[in-house]
Amino acid sequence: MTQQSNPQDSSNLLDIRFIGPRLESQSIPIYELSRALEAIQRIINKAYIFSEWGTDRLLKGTVLGDVERQAVSLQMTEGKRVGQIGFIPFVTENPNAEILISLIETAITAVGLFGYGKEGSTEPNSGKISLKKGLLFAKSTLVEKREQFRKLVAKCFEGELKGLFFDLQPYLEDITYSDLKGGHSEQVLELISAMEKRGHELELIEYCKKNRPAFNNEWESFYQIYLENPSSSEQHKLQLLAAAIFNEVEIINRRIGNIGGIEQIEISSPVGENTYCLFNNETKNAIRSIRQEAVQGNTQELKGAITTLYLTTVTAMLQEITGNRVRLFLNLQDFNNIRARGEKYPEVVVTGHPIYRFGLETQQITEFDVTTLQFINLVDNGDEQAH
Repeated sequence: MTQQSNPQDSSNLLDIRFIGPRLESQSIPIYELSRALEAIQRIINKAYIFSEWGTDRLLKGTVLGDVERQAVSLQMTEGKRVGQIGFIPFVTENPNAEILISLIETAITAVGLFGYGKEGSTEPNSGKISLKKGLLFAKSTLVEKREQFRKLVAKCFEGELKGLFFDLQPYLEDITYSDLKGGHSEQVLELISAMEKRGHELELIEYCKKNRPAFNNEWESFYQIYLENPSSSEQHKLQLLAAAIFNEVEIINRRIGNIGGIEQIEISSPVGENTYCLFNNETKNAIRSIRQEAVQGNTQELKGAITTLYLTTVTAMLQEITGNRVRLFLNLQDFNNIRARGEKYPEVVVTGHPIYRFGLETQQITEFDVTTLQFINLVDNGDEQAH
């Protein structure tokens, strides 16, 4: 069992402690220490961007100017324990001291999503939702999530699709059973897409819960996915900050089990709540395992031309006017509408959520989960008209 403690110098805004038997008699190698300290400062900088400009600027790689960097910079002080380093503001008479305190609280709360929680806890993030579990409850309609839901519905109602359709027909308006094309799996995907398009996802899940109660745990998880609003959820915003600092947290965790003899790392602060976090070899492996997992950003609109369609994944490539290429995750109805147009490069306006992957830092959106899609036509006077 991991032993946790949280002693800290109350005059410090932040403390980091490197723990391991070798560190009782020798110091930390310069490279290991410098990498960890740089990562700590970068996390604070990103927390400032998060607080000032929100999540989208943060995830697009906004860089602080000289004045801003100085205002949020930390300097080292001596810690009270072996392997411990304290931090205070670099500008000692800092008019932004209260802001810096708030940033540290926000930063450690986000960092804590990756590690062990409060002092005395032996479970990661005791009393809080863990990052990986939290991702499952964000409103994500990535291909993987859609595929998982589709497969479960297809499995549970195999040979009974017609009955399923007619039970749900009051929610499907002008859709008829003959409109469902392809094999069983394709028909299920089209049925789910039609329900989503009309805002009846929850009714579909309630129907599945009532008629296939043996899978209620699974249905409940999908219910939570659709119920969560990613634009307003504070938990979701915190996950976006966590996505932005993923590389820095991973850098800190890489010091564990490396040449410096570090076995655990504590990060703590006397300010705010949930400002204690512990990393060990388990967290190091867990963080590695979620690299490339995804979380959605806030609602945005993109405009451009569809250049390629991918039938097996129900996705398309959009080229924006800037030349940036974005992979669109579509529902089956929108995908088929694009195919039916017969245009070489149909121009569209899409609304939805950018997709951000842990460990990938980019200033451009590369993946986008589409909620609505409209085609753009040029009318006689040259103006654009969406429909």
